[in-house]
Amino acid sequence: MKKILIILSALFSVVCLSGCAEKVDKTMTWPEWASRPSINNLKVTALDGSPFIVAGGTARITAETEDTFNDLSKYQVEILYNGVSVAQFEENLSGSSASISRDFEMPFSANLSPEEFYPEISITISNVAGGQRSTRVSNENNVKVGRPAKPAMLYLVGSGSSIQLLPEDGSFNFNAEGGTDFSVLGQSFYVAEKVAAGAPDYSGHVWGFKDGSISVVKENEGTEIPMPEDGGYGFKEMGFSIYSFKIIKLVNFKYVVDMSTMLDQEQNNVKYKALENVKLYRDCEVEFVGFPDISGILQPDRWEIRSASVAKFTAQTSSWGIYYDIDDNWLIMNEFPWNVPNQVWVTGLKACFPLGNNSTEHAFKYLDGDGKSHIASFSAVLGEDGLFRCLVYLQDDFVIQLYRWVAWASVVSMNSLTPGIAKLTDDTQYLLPGDDFTVGVYMITIAFTEPGNAGGQGAKADVSIDKYIL
Repeated sequence: MKKILIILSALFSVVCLSGCAEKVDKTMTWPEWASRPSINNLKVTALDGSPFIVAGGTARITAETEDTFNDLSKYQVEILYNGVSVAQFEENLSGSSASISRDFEMPFSANLSPEEFYPEISITISNVAGGQRSTRVSNENNVKVGRPAKPAMLYLVGSGSSIQLLPEDGSFNFNAEGGTDFSVLGQSFYVAEKVAAGAPDYSGHVWGFKDGSISVVKENEGTEIPMPEDGGYGFKEMGFSIYSFKIIKLVNFKYVVDMSTMLDQEQNNVKYKALENVKLYRDCEVEFVGFPDISGILQPDRWEIRSASVAKFTAQTSSWGIYYDIDDNWLIMNEFPWNVPNQVWVTGLKACFPLGNNSTEHAFKYLDGDGKSHIASFSAVLGEDGLFRCLVYLQDDFVIQLYRWVAWASVVSMNSLTPGIAKLTDDTQYLLPGDDFTVGVYMITIAFTEPGNAGGQGAKADVSIDKYIL
């Protein structure tokens, strides 16, 4: 009996092996098998063979690829600087093998490091069956990238007129002289290194508007940069940063916050001064009279300190409430009134406005009193890029929720882009500490994928929470 079992087992194995071999017969099933192309000899070089290239110069990517079982379809290249995608391009392929060689411009982008660095360049090759292989260019087969030399001057160019911008010592900023009349530019303009006949000279760098942001543009590419909002007051100052690719500006409007005219109020056993329904314009000046040095008491996501008593307001043009706690030298501001279109309210537990320390005296009170407490929640800042942001100090076991209105029904359904720091509950309504979270100051960034209805309901957003250095 034992011998019979051994023989039967051996026969069964042979049958199985024969069946398995038959199932992977290439002539029968291979067209449905998404094989993966190979990638060899992947390199990025400067055209002159140098190991270094200046951003804006031409580089070349080369590689060999083949797929024995399926024809090739295309390759795609993506370039990242410090984790941010700055360029992508692709090209079709055919046949079972190909030699790839493509010249491309190494991007000169916003926030380009002042130091030389290796860009993160990856290539993905696909075949007609949907199989893919991706790989990244190693540093030893890559080129280092550096910034272009800082120009001696720049120009704002619009409506046939130009305004000279001079460099600011020790920075990447360029500014016009005081008293400049910026209205001669009309409603839009370019920023250029050179000017010819009242127009940008494209033999130098020219910045225009492309894909919704300010970028380096070529001739017949992109459009002029729209004149920023000024509330009808015009601009007292205007310039440009060749690091951030942002317009530097100061609206010709000044608001004075005088502590002696603020109302005395008390809420939740906190005594404070209040000034509500104040119309402020993005990038206007605000002078604080009767206050101590303001450099350590203002929320840095909505102010830029200019002196011990003057700050530039950097949040959205709107009506605001300003609240000052004298005992703790604590000043916050929220939009006023609430429950109007295009607001976002950030609230939760074990979170507060950061002062650069671990003070929890003014932690969020989670919509305490239906959100009417001035320290229950913060209105987020709407940036010129259309994203909402709010700076918070987060403690262990924090909870964060977002609302369109100060009303429970307007809670925002979230998708976390940084789950290692802030993970979502299953109902997508609460952010909790992720595995990589550590106590500290964070910037919450909110990008709406669905804005919600007129009553603030049904909104959905991609949300990221990133470390922030005060």
